[in-house]
Amino acid sequence: MVKPFYFIKMSLLCLLLLLFSGCSEEALPETTPNQDRNPVETTQPEENVKQPEQNPSANAPEEKVEKTEIKVYYSDIQLEKLVEKEKEITWGKDTTKFNQAYLALCQTGNEITLLWQEQNVQDIKLSPEGNLTINLSLADRPNFGSTGERFMVLSLLQTMFQFEEVKSVQFLVDNQPVETILGHMDVSEPFTREMMADL
Repeated sequence: MVKPFYFIKMSLLCLLLLLFSGCSEEALPETTPNQDRNPVETTQPEENVKQPEQNPSANAPEEKVEKTEIKVYYSDIQLEKLVEKEKEITWGKDTTKFNQAYLALCQTGNEITLLWQEQNVQDIKLSPEGNLTINLSLADRPNFGSTGERFMVLSLLQTMFQFEEVKSVQFLVDNQPVETILGHMDVSEPFTREMMADL
């Protein structure tokens, strides 16, 4: 009776040892020989890094600007003669030298009578044939009389005819041909350089 009890006791002891050894092996973490003990941390690129702003105007072509000295003709204070003055005009993509020459006629100065104002002209266009059309707007018509009207026309003609490409000048009022500007001088036909001597 002693021997079977001893074997039973030993068997239970071995069984317990096997159970404890199995649990201890499962608790150990699995390692591999090539496993890196100090892994290198990798950093992700920042998504919110501000990129340098591109200036769209930096690649835009420079606007071509031209300038020249011209002669501008005004009337003296007594409306007896035309007075010649030199002016520098500048023009580019959004304007022409003819518009700038007209604006020079609208500038005040010493010992001159201002015959033209900016609002007196709607637009100025040059045709391929060289006909310069001056479209007037005379809602506020100046009252210079016949002499003043003559100087108005002469000052504008002499200023525009210094440009070689201008072959003739035609006056319109609100895009329509007219016989006269202020009621005295005939402007119904285009003016040429050859006609200037008779004005």
